[in-house]
Amino acid sequence: MFKVHDLFQEFLYEQLDSPENLHRAAFQYYAERLYDEVEGSEAPILGGFVYGLLGNAHLQEIYDGDPAVEQFREEVDRLEFEPHERLQFIFGYAPYAPTPEDQSATLLALELDDYTEWIRGLEPEDDGEELKFEFVGVLFDLMRATVRPNTDVEFEDSSVEIYTANAYPGWFQQFRFRNYQS
Repeated sequence: MFKVHDLFQEFLYEQLDSPENLHRAAFQYYAERLYDEVEGSEAPILGGFVYGLLGNAHLQEIYDGDPAVEQFREEVDRLEFEPHERLQFIFGYAPYAPTPEDQSATLLALELDDYTEWIRGLEPEDDGEELKFEFVGVLFDLMRATVRPNTDVEFEDSSVEIYTANAYPGWFQQFRFRNYQS
């Protein structure tokens, strides 16, 4: 990576209509490189580390410091990822996303909520696909509960039925799942 002399960098900024657009484009570039690294990686957190740090520097320039979680999500919206690509990107980026007070768990929780809503909104083509969607929905309900250990999580009725059918009755009440039934 090359460092541009401060005076020349200042000159280049003055030539732009909006330095914010330059930083946004740079963030998008590094975010896409991060996604490319994470996509095939068995260790996504390590695979995109450098690109994440470079992207962070540009986000911090846009927002004069760490962006709020919603601001970060708006920047990710601009990347126009498909829902599954977006979630994969967030899994690779969230551990070092520049959020105030290290709110990466909040970021991940919001993304899991959106993805779960999307997956449950898909129309299955047959019974086998319906079962697959239901199973994935249950897994995402569990993941959502994991990233929110002290918060109520709304479980789909089917998830609650699976939990109660496969666990002895006392276990179900011990872990407060009864409060999550809709």
